[in-house]
Amino acid sequence: MFSCVIANLSFLGDYEVHGYGSLSGALALLGFMAGAAVTEELMYRGLLFRLVERGLGTYLALALSGVVFAAAHLLNENATLLGACAIAVEAGGMLAAAYAATRSLWLPIGVHFGWNFAEAGIFGTEVSGSGDAHGCSTPRPRAPN
Repeated sequence: MFSCVIANLSFLGDYEVHGYGSLSGALALLGFMAGAAVTEELMYRGLLFRLVERGLGTYLALALSGVVFAAAHLLNENATLLGACAIAVEAGGMLAAAYAATRSLWLPIGVHFGWNFAEAGIFGTEVSGSGDAHGCSTPRPRAPN
């Protein structure tokens, strides 16, 4: 899925590989990204979504857990409000829907891990405003606005 995002960004001229990072940096991200995916999915889908769904229903649980998930990412170093809105929809909503459809945390954990690892470990882009990534690719620096 993240390859499609990168393809669109490349087509628009907003992503270009400037150089190559390190394979060891990408491998180091494997454990970190796995831990983050498991922890966040346990908190936001395994607990929050299920509790809200029990009290308010599936649709409100989808919306509320996505908003809370995004709000938590606003605490990251380079987070922006626009980024948090994107996280609420593309990550919070998608991951909660994956859980609601399967009633298993394995799918959202796998999607979450795959997305974040592809983002940082393969394409070298920043994950959720958390700062520099040290993956296999080094994208060209973004021009200041």
